[in-house]
Amino acid sequence: MKYKRCMSFSLVFVAITSFLGGISVGQSPLAHLKVTSTRRATETEQPRMSAYTAEKWIVRFRLEISADQGAYLLVLGPKGSTPLGYALERLSGNIVWQDTVTGRGRPESPGIARLANEPGARWIFLPPSAAYEWEIVTEYPETQADKSRSVFVRKDMTCAATEVVSPWYSLDRR
Repeated sequence: MKYKRCMSFSLVFVAITSFLGGISVGQSPLAHLKVTSTRRATETEQPRMSAYTAEKWIVRFRLEISADQGAYLLVLGPKGSTPLGYALERLSGNIVWQDTVTGRGRPESPGIARLANEPGARWIFLPPSAAYEWEIVTEYPETQADKSRSVFVRKDMTCAATEVVSPWYSLDRR
């Protein structure tokens, strides 16, 4: 019975992502991922080490869990830690997942296998209607690429994980 529940969820998600060109824009039956703010880091948050240090920005994310059911989220450390996932860039219509292990971009997601095996990686349960917020520090990009971020959620521990991707954002110096 559990297999059928997981399978129907996966089929719905595959249909959504296929329609959008293989990438979810934060929509999933389990969770919705969005960017709530982007701002320059202040001197006290990220002091400059040298004149060659890139400008730092703080991006705040919010993962909202469905009101119908809870979900598990993959994090590195205890509840409150930053979720595990990937940074994405879009430039001239090309989308690249940043693989931190190899240091190279990939045209498709590297997947969950490596992330789930990181020391300290664990699944935390978020109840229905829960929200999970976190911030990341990033450098101002050399190119004007749009940015995005992914996280992994699952309905229960018997279901396969689903990668949920935030909407695209850009860092604006105005």
